[in-house]
Amino acid sequence: MKQQDKEEKQANRRQTLDRLCSASGLLLSVVCCIALIHVQLTIQEHHRLVSNSVTFCDQMKIEILRKVEENYGSRQVMASTGRHWQATKGEQETVLKTKTLCTR
Repeated sequence: MKQQDKEEKQANRRQTLDRLCSASGLLLSVVCCIALIHVQLTIQEHHRLVSNSVTFCDQMKIEILRKVEENYGSRQVMASTGRHWQATKGEQETVLKTKTLCTR
C-alpha cells in the first residue's frame, strides 16, 4: 500500500507540474502576443508621425514656392517702376525656420 500511495503522490505531482508548465507556456504566449501588438502599434504611430511630417513639409514647400512667386512678381513690378526690394529681417527668419523644419 505504501508503494501505491507513493506512486499516486508522484503521479499527482507530475500532473500538477505538467499543468503548471502548460499554464506557464500559455501565459508566456499571451504576453508575447500582447508585446507584439504593442510594438506593431508603436511602429504604426511612428509611421503616421513621419507621414504627417512629410505632408507638412510638402505643404510648406508649396506655400513657400507660392510666396516666392508672389514676391518675384512684386519685384518685377518694383523693378519696372524703378524701386528696389529687400527682404526684411522677419522674412529672413521665417525662411530659415521653414528650411529647418523641412530638413529634419
